[in-house]
Amino acid sequence: MRNQASNLSRLGPLRAFTLVELLTVIAIIAVLAAMLLPALSSAKDNVRKTACSHNLRQIDLALAFYATANLDIIPPPQQPAGYWPIVLQPNYINTQVLRCPSDPSVTQGAPAQQVVNADFAPRSYVINAFADYYASLTGATPATFVLAGNTWLLRMRLSTITHPSDTITFGEKANSSSVFIINTFQLPTGSYLPDLAENRHDNLFLFPNKGGANFAMADGSVRYIPFGESTCPINLWAVLDKWRVSGAICRPK
Repeated sequence: MRNQASNLSRLGPLRAFTLVELLTVIAIIAVLAAMLLPALSSAKDNVRKTACSHNLRQIDLALAFYATANLDIIPPPQQPAGYWPIVLQPNYINTQVLRCPSDPSVTQGAPAQQVVNADFAPRSYVINAFADYYASLTGATPATFVLAGNTWLLRMRLSTITHPSDTITFGEKANSSSVFIINTFQLPTGSYLPDLAENRHDNLFLFPNKGGANFAMADGSVRYIPFGESTCPINLWAVLDKWRVSGAICRPK
């Protein structure tokens, strides 16, 4: 005990931290946290983006299964049976695949549940209406084509798409939108753009023209496309070469 006391006496009097020193330590911790939080948020976003991509692949596969069972014909944009979620539901079954984890409009509120009629399920995706192809069957133009009435009687084969790796079948839907389809012939020109969530991922600060989104393609692949590049320099929502070029919409970034 005497040796311990002697050792302590040689160390000198014990001194507590001053307020300035404590504030300095707290400030350093705050700076480190500020540096780490964006990295953690980015990692979480990457996980959600991957899950979103996986869901899109499941839906695109359901479309391929439908075409295989129907002589290569894909569902028309509108039909008496309902929209694409319920028409394709036998091929994906679980309506949870309709939800993107990065979409706050379907992740907030009550826990996710299976929905019998998929047309009424929370949904983060839209299908390509292939309006330019259907219009070509009737000789219509954007000014005269109406995606209604007997449009559902028209037929399109999946093999009709001549650029399958560069033609979108499904995309991510804007939070506030309730549309099921993307009609590139919708007037005024480009008025379908607000229905797309082109900046949902890699955009922690929610800049309007930054980030990107996942898109399913006609060849069965899923691609991440930066904001604006799904419609420029060519419009990947169009099937026919004419409208892929003349229907392109380029916006500032």
